[in-house]
Amino acid sequence: MNDARIYLVPLLAMLASGCGNATEPDPTQVGTASSALVQLSGDHCVPLIVNQTIDAGTVCATIDGADIKVEFMADNGWLIKDARLWIGLDLADMPQDANHDPILAEMPLQSGWLDPLVSTYEFRVPLSQFGVSPDDYICDPKRIYLVPKAAMLDANYTFGIAWGGDTLMGTWSRYFDVELTCYGQPPPTTCETAFAYGGRASTCFIDLPGINPNRWGWTIGPLGPGSYVFDI
Repeated sequence: MNDARIYLVPLLAMLASGCGNATEPDPTQVGTASSALVQLSGDHCVPLIVNQTIDAGTVCATIDGADIKVEFMADNGWLIKDARLWIGLDLADMPQDANHDPILAEMPLQSGWLDPLVSTYEFRVPLSQFGVSPDDYICDPKRIYLVPKAAMLDANYTFGIAWGGDTLMGTWSRYFDVELTCYGQPPPTTCETAFAYGGRASTCFIDLPGINPNRWGWTIGPLGPGSYVFDI
């Protein structure tokens, strides 16, 4: 049987350097890639206040995938019976009475009566509602207003109305606001040439006898039958 020798010349359009004085790649070095990053700046977590004075927990707003997650978290012996939320770009768009307090029945996000009572409850609002995608690299900053309301009971079954926020509005309700921004760098738009490199199994084109290469690069081989993995 003839001796079969296999040489591989893998070529990819990626960033790389020339051959000749190449060294073994360091497997401990891990590169990083830039990507879009949507953030909320400001006070992400605010107090959940029962009857205007009692600390009953917190409300937090965070980015989670393609959503803004708004989480009600009861504390200090209180539990949540009902949670409601209005979120938007302008408080003037919120259904409200003459005193500028929210009209509870018209708050768009409602849990309904919870049985059993819960210590946490969350709403998810798509970023697309504000014209933003998690894949955006750049977006105009947007001020987002949140008006969280909860009906709560303590260990003695005392009933109370709680509002989440650090700013008083109307006569008895509260709200808070955060800024939605996008950070990140787009992927490179230029390409370079890259070859697979197999250490001692690689031979630079210019070192191959009888070859007059018009570019740098490596061959890998000869290789016997089997599977192989090489760095790019």
